Amino acid sequence: MTAAVQAARSLEAHTTILTLPLDHRWLREPDDLEYLISRLADLPHIKGIALGAAKNPLAAKGTVTALRHLITSLERVALIRTDLAGLDAYAHGALFASIGMQTAMRHVRQPGSVPPPLPKGSNVTTMVLHPQLMGYFKADKLRDLYGRVPAPLCHCSVCRGRSLVRFDHNHSDQEEANRHNIATWLPWADDLQRTTAGSDRRSVWEQLCHDAREAHQRLREEISDPGALEVPRWLNEWAGGPD
Repeated sequence: MTAAVQAARSLEAHTTILTLPLDHRWLREPDDLEYLISRLADLPHIKGIALGAAKNPLAAKGTVTALRHLITSLERVALIRTDLAGLDAYAHGALFASIGMQTAMRHVRQPGSVPPPLPKGSNVTTMVLHPQLMGYFKADKLRDLYGRVPAPLCHCSVCRGRSLVRFDHNHSDQEEANRHNIATWLPWADDLQRTTAGSDRRSVWEQLCHDAREAHQRLREEISDPGALEVPRWLNEWAGGPD
């Protein structure tokens, strides 16, 4: 990482983005995080942070807070190859974010790592962004979750009032789910962009996440197996709770 930063210094700062694929363990130890910040703090280039992990890089305790600390400690920083964490980063001062369409594009993997298994009998995995819960769910997991309660309807520009549990693990449904996912998070991004940077933008984002956390609690009370739906650690932190 230090060598990459040194090499970037010889390139024009206004026309170069330094992409930094970082193992999520950089966020686990305070000394490592502060070392990372110290190496990047005076670099005038845009720093494009891409976190790497086998699964969600923010699943471990403390990583959400650490990522926010990294973003707020640097100038001209972006979060790329990510999921809704990109909106949290943007709300807290990142220049921009890029949200991956496929799961494989929402974080980077270590060289040689084994990808997660595909659903039985399928060669694709369809992930669906739940608008009220603000979370990505596998298509079959979503059907199981709503097995005994009315299925949620989505009114995005793609779904137009259709059920969220209609998706399956095949190419055509995956493509439509991808369009639905973008149509779901794009209005949230628009709201943030239309809001003044700083505390106002952070408040708008925190309220969105607070509402999603409340939606988790309501659904937990409705379904027969509350243990099947936990509030994700990252959502709780985005909503103002402890990490």
